[in-house]
Amino acid sequence: MTKEEFFKLSDKYQEGKCTKEEISVLNEFCERVQIQDTTANWNLSEEERIKFRLYNSILKDINKEVFISEKQTFYFSPFKIAASITLLIGALFFIYKANYNNVQPSNITKATSRGQHLNITLTDGTTVALNASSSLTFPEKFEGGQRVVELKGEAFFDVKRDTSRPFIIKTSNSETTVLGTSFNINAYENKDETQVTVATGKVKVASAKDQSVYQILIPNQQASLSLLTNSITVDSVDLDKVIAWKENILYFDNTSMREVANTLENWYDIDIIIKDNSLNNCLISGKYKSDELSNILESLKFMQNISFEKTGEKEITLSGGNCN
Repeated sequence: MTKEEFFKLSDKYQEGKCTKEEISVLNEFCERVQIQDTTANWNLSEEERIKFRLYNSILKDINKEVFISEKQTFYFSPFKIAASITLLIGALFFIYKANYNNVQPSNITKATSRGQHLNITLTDGTTVALNASSSLTFPEKFEGGQRVVELKGEAFFDVKRDTSRPFIIKTSNSETTVLGTSFNINAYENKDETQVTVATGKVKVASAKDQSVYQILIPNQQASLSLLTNSITVDSVDLDKVIAWKENILYFDNTSMREVANTLENWYDIDIIIKDNSLNNCLISGKYKSDELSNILESLKFMQNISFEKTGEKEITLSGGNCN
């Protein structure tokens, strides 16, 4: 019997279409496998090998002579035993197929530490630029009707268009859904809001807590989803400023000193201590391309009279300032 004949016959049995003669042929063939390897040249796949192991295991374990109950012994004919074996095999094949076809691909997590950027290409062709102190979790292969990933931190997505499979990015408090477009998501866990900014196409941003809270964005629009109020506000923004980090540019536009310090910590892998609390709300503006940290600190000193001191191997302390 060839491999094709064997599996055609076993599939036919599962459909209840086998004759008594075909069931006997199937069982006799399996018995011969116990004695000699009649399948050496079949080049069995993993699924096919599992099927054969099921047959062989059951054939070894079933008693072919008698089945004993509490009251009496029942004798079965060889044909009935063969039919019972084949029936059990068919049930196991069905269970195996159901589980085999529902195996979920394992997830992969790519992460950056402070001072690192990373470019990722997913299996569907989508590209992701991952900012510092961020992570992206995604399946090794997208299955089913959706492409779902999870983001912590900040990333720029250029999603491969697929109208039959929406691309969904989940953060701690938001879900962003697209078919094929480019956009930036800022969802650092130390912030009170998640920001989604669209470069091309349309994007749907919804609250993870309540899907009825959502907004549709178009290019140069930014949605801010508040963690405190679970509400979404939409503003028009300068896209170049939002995604400047992709080109190793730091762009501050009336940004609070506390947020500036957080950004510098991520970019330069250093801890910044703000000695005077009054500095936290100072507003900073400036553009720095691939600049050294010392140059940025000197700029802050010049603009706001903010003093800085290295107080540890990876620690800078800020003090003073007039917040002009």
